[in-house]
Amino acid sequence: MKLDVIKEKDIPLLKRKRVTMMYNSSEKTTPKRSVVVKDVAKKLGASKDAVSIRHIYPQFGTSSSKIIAHVYKDKKTMEMFEDKQLLDKHVDAPKEEKEEVKPVPAPEGEGGEEQSSEAASTEKPKPQEEEDPVEEKPAQEEPKEESQDKKVEEK
Repeated sequence: MKLDVIKEKDIPLLKRKRVTMMYNSSEKTTPKRSVVVKDVAKKLGASKDAVSIRHIYPQFGTSSSKIIAHVYKDKKTMEMFEDKQLLDKHVDAPKEEKEEVKPVPAPEGEGGEEQSSEAASTEKPKPQEEEDPVEEKPAQEEPKEESQDKKVEEK
């Protein structure tokens, strides 16, 4: 991992620095935000809680990315100015574990149906949905205007 600072702008009114960096890594994928936050905080000597990665622009055909980050004085100031959606991106979401499907034992005494019961037990059971028939009401026709017919007859 190699992190080079391209541009650094101090914004005292918002109590932050806007830093543009070039991130070169040995991986061929775009780096994760959590990894970039750690590296930027280490490079600039700031707290990980006060670093917000605004953009990651991967460079086509290379393993480098352009990073734009905001480095705040403290976490409270960062939470005041940054969007909640952006702050949620910085939190590592726990991975959901897949539930294992347990095979259903075949009923005893049915030796000829072992293969079909094994195939059925590996598939997940589908919930049965009961559909209520929807009654369709016939469309009501609007009565024709008789006033136009009367006008024609009067002429």
